[in-house]
Amino acid sequence: MKPTAKIFTLLVLVYSSGWAAKAGWKPGDWVSWSNFRYVTSVAQDFKYLYFGTTGGILRFDKFSRKADFPLTESDGLPDGWVNGMYYDAPADELVVETQGGVTRYDITSEDWYTGGKFSPPAQPEFLRPEEYGNYFLDFGYSFGPDFQFIQDLNLRRFPVNFAYQETPHDIWLGTWGLGVAWGNVVAGQIKLFNYGLADKDVRAIHIDGEVMYVGGVGYGSPSYGITVYDREDDSWHYWEQIKTINLPSTDLNVITGDSLYIWLGTRYGLVRYNRKKDIFDSFTRARGLWDNQITALKSDGKRLWVGTSRGLNVFEPGADSLIKVELPDYLDYYVRAVEVDSNTVWIGGDRGVLKLDLKEKTSQRFIDPNGMVNTRINHILKYRDRIWFASPLGIMEYDPKNDSYTHYSQGVQVPGGEPLQLAVDSRAVWAATTNGAVRLDRQTNQWYLYNSFDGLLDNYVQTLVLEGDYIWFGTAEGLTRFHWYVPGRVE
Repeated sequence: MKPTAKIFTLLVLVYSSGWAAKAGWKPGDWVSWSNFRYVTSVAQDFKYLYFGTTGGILRFDKFSRKADFPLTESDGLPDGWVNGMYYDAPADELVVETQGGVTRYDITSEDWYTGGKFSPPAQPEFLRPEEYGNYFLDFGYSFGPDFQFIQDLNLRRFPVNFAYQETPHDIWLGTWGLGVAWGNVVAGQIKLFNYGLADKDVRAIHIDGEVMYVGGVGYGSPSYGITVYDREDDSWHYWEQIKTINLPSTDLNVITGDSLYIWLGTRYGLVRYNRKKDIFDSFTRARGLWDNQITALKSDGKRLWVGTSRGLNVFEPGADSLIKVELPDYLDYYVRAVEVDSNTVWIGGDRGVLKLDLKEKTSQRFIDPNGMVNTRINHILKYRDRIWFASPLGIMEYDPKNDSYTHYSQGVQVPGGEPLQLAVDSRAVWAATTNGAVRLDRQTNQWYLYNSFDGLLDNYVQTLVLEGDYIWFGTAEGLTRFHWYVPGRVE
């Protein structure tokens, strides 16, 4: 029996109950990362150093000398922009002043309490420039003449907001644009401590084993870079256009990969990264693209299918150039989604779905009798022997073998907003929507809605990747990991 609209209304009310709903999750169920490169403040307790940033609070374990999960709005911060903070030793609490108000974090219980006054006992005694100005920095960086900023080889300047002495041997710099830097008196060197996203906007996620590639579009200016997160050693690296040959843009719409390459679909062309050689190569209209705006990518193991804002391209095996796929009845076709099923290529755009038969070398329009996919298509996904579609009208499952359709109407069966992207496994169907993330429990046929009251940094979910018992969400405010499958947990 399908759930009724009344049940969905009840679910929405349950998940809209504010701080009580967020407090119902256990620490670690929701973890988010944003841009932590703009540092405003510092505090420490017995175990951690805390760095306040415009994206949340970085935590550095003083004993393991490694970063722990950050504290963000997913944990209970009223706002990610931290103005200041201090450690209240008698209460064993971290007191934080954000742009959304004052909050207190109980170190022992890991609970947040909003409200109260922000009354720091005293400002930390920061080091004077002459006390840290004789340290060496990472290659490509140097202190400005007055040591109040760091300058790179491209003459970009990053102000030093403070220099904090953790121990007699360890100092930390808080910068505006480079994050934190860790210096050691014995070594005489200050090294940048990369952590978090190059840009908080996340529109594309690709997981390649233990390495995760994350990118999006900059706000009001070109993207700062693409984030490469190696989860095995918990290291963060950044691909920056200004530092990388043959990387024309880091404003990213989509990422995919195959056995040899990582493919970046940018606003200004297609970029191929060769893992073994550690080099980039770019492709634009001059090398065969219909248009430089890359909107969809799909590798079938042999070919790479490339969707653009004006049509479909393909990389054939062994070739080093792009071939234009001619679709006579669909000139200037804005490709939003591509999926491959054996000899069939499914193409989704603003005017519905096309089926490209590779064996017969023909194309035809795919018609849904209920009309759900006869409109703009946001995503197409193959799982096992079924094809899934996301459109403004909802989600559809299609069985090609039996030519059968299952429809889930947006707003009637599917809670949240317009479905933008799908992820499917044997247990669940997930959708990133314009108003939260939704999950269909395939055993009970019940839908669940997750939003900022649960742990999302923003309700407009731009992308998602399912990874076993975890799912990753990308929003305009950052990257969020949700431990969604916990046996025995009741939601």
